[in-house]
Amino acid sequence: MVNFTHYLLSAATVAALSGLDANAVNPSELVSATPKVISVAKADLLGAKSAKKSVSHRAPVKKVKTKSPHKVTHFPLTEDELEVLYTCSCSFLTEGSETEPAELELDDWDNIPEELIGEENYGFGGQGLMQAGGAMYVPFQYTDPDDDSWEMEGMFWTPDLYEAMTVTIELDAKIVEGSDVESDELWAYASDYSNLLDSDYDEIDTEWKRVSITLDISSFVQESEDDSYYFTLFADNGADIVVKDIVIKGEKPELQVPVAENYTDYTGTSFTAHWAEVENATGYYLTVYNYDVAEGEATSIFLDAEYTEETSYTVEGLTVGNFYSYEVTATNGSFTTAPSNTIFVCELVSPTGLEITPSSDHKSLNFTWEASQSANYYVLNVSAVHDVTANEEVTLADADFSAIESTGTVAAPVESEYWYDSLSELPGWQFSLGCSAEGAYGFMDNSLYTYYTGLYASLESMDYDLSNIKDGKVSVSVEAASPGNGMLVGLLSFNKDEDKYEVGSAYATPDDVPEDFETYNFTLTGASAQSRFIFMTRTADNADGSILIRTLKLTGVAAENGTVKLPLGEIETEETQESVECEIEEGVTYCAYVVPYLVDDDGYILAIGAPSDTATYKAESSGVDSVIASDNDSVTSYYNLQGQKIDRPVKGSVVIKVNNTEATKIVL
Repeated sequence: MVNFTHYLLSAATVAALSGLDANAVNPSELVSATPKVISVAKADLLGAKSAKKSVSHRAPVKKVKTKSPHKVTHFPLTEDELEVLYTCSCSFLTEGSETEPAELELDDWDNIPEELIGEENYGFGGQGLMQAGGAMYVPFQYTDPDDDSWEMEGMFWTPDLYEAMTVTIELDAKIVEGSDVESDELWAYASDYSNLLDSDYDEIDTEWKRVSITLDISSFVQESEDDSYYFTLFADNGADIVVKDIVIKGEKPELQVPVAENYTDYTGTSFTAHWAEVENATGYYLTVYNYDVAEGEATSIFLDAEYTEETSYTVEGLTVGNFYSYEVTATNGSFTTAPSNTIFVCELVSPTGLEITPSSDHKSLNFTWEASQSANYYVLNVSAVHDVTANEEVTLADADFSAIESTGTVAAPVESEYWYDSLSELPGWQFSLGCSAEGAYGFMDNSLYTYYTGLYASLESMDYDLSNIKDGKVSVSVEAASPGNGMLVGLLSFNKDEDKYEVGSAYATPDDVPEDFETYNFTLTGASAQSRFIFMTRTADNADGSILIRTLKLTGVAAENGTVKLPLGEIETEETQESVECEIEEGVTYCAYVVPYLVDDDGYILAIGAPSDTATYKAESSGVDSVIASDNDSVTSYYNLQGQKIDRPVKGSVVIKVNNTEATKIVL
């Protein structure tokens, strides 16, 4: 199952932190950034289309299309005919031939220069493109001119479009003369800059053929995380191809696909579905499904979609505890749109009965709770609340990785086998795309991995309650090394009014972190009642990099007598019991809550319930008083500090030794 409770850096977070000047500390411009922290499985729901669908039938590409620096003005479309949006005759490619293609210089945006193709068609481009005497030569693979060890895919792409519509791509195409491949598939992919929107292909061979491929982008508004999309053309099975006389035609749909909105008034037996109004629609068809999680099947609970002229509908007659979903289409009487996005309906009951008990050796905490109806997965969040006095220096984190054994080096670290790693040396923190070197642990950027999954290498903490830290100021000392990348560190604070995390302050190393370990000391400000820390690499665009950490220490000063809450970890489980290893300290209050989830077999989140009530446990120094020594005791017995009898004390634990004459507190 996909590990889904660790956190994904949003593009806004990365952009905000990556935009730092090399010597910037606490830049004010970061306050306006709007990073959000979402779980990986939520990211799968929002962006898995890119993680899965954007992978072509071949190996991943090294380069991706960069957005054109300006938009191209389009003529408005009529409703009853196709409008020619772009053309690329390729007649300007006068040099070379099929058998001896000539070089084609693309501009800095990997596009054909405007002086060749004209401003109205600017945006046609690609990678590996060459001239073939009046045609565009698109190789199946070519060698990256910046790295001759890297074989890349040849592909041709179109300018951006900005409106949802049905688009037809027409072009002449053939396999080049003398090719070992006699037939191939010419694919057309429609993509925004995050997701695959639609795709189709046509067969081509060694003779010129007029190819026509129609793709439906009418759901672009719902599917896209961007404001524009484009088309990519390539041969899929090994052929070098030539293309010419490309024409892009478009037709707007009569109605836009509706956007389904969150339901309200869920009672267990009913709920009210909502969706946004669609211009020119005379009504809507609502379809509600009874979703079988175990089988992964959805069955409509209406024989036909329910019709309404409103933008909401109350669905009744449901079964308590069942899982439902709904989607909606719009109609004007003669045309009905494609279905909207899907809204899942399920209220997960908050877990109850959460209890915390210490282990007999006082080196871990045990947690148990009652199962939540409809939930099949849980996330346990554990923290420790420390009593502090005014002006006391409080250690928020103190990690030493120098004992880690690894065959890796700073120049060539060993990648982790997992997307996320939790290490006992730093409880409550997660390494995304972790890596190790001898005596160090860190994180390792992989540009291709980031492109296809949206995940960035980082070290990120759980939430801290730093409301009692003086001036919201945290001192950081980190001993780090790198093969030649900068390091970015951010302190994020949650804005309840805006319901998002914002960059309170940040730090960037003045220069690249050297290969020999160096200690960096700096201060972050803006700590609040819900704050977290992020460490990232600073690399060139689409570059790989890593940061290795030997030691990390965070401290703050208590503003007044009170408490400071420090995270201990998050545990994911399908069970209703778990344990967390930690040295239980007297006087510290340990607290925990459980969040119920409903996930499918692939780990995608279908529903998230409200967290349980917070349970607490405090290890009191009076635990020895609960041990009673009887005059009849003739043999030695051992008890933990809570008075529970221990059959086999563990070496290093603190216990009470009892015989018929005395009770003694000892350390074994």
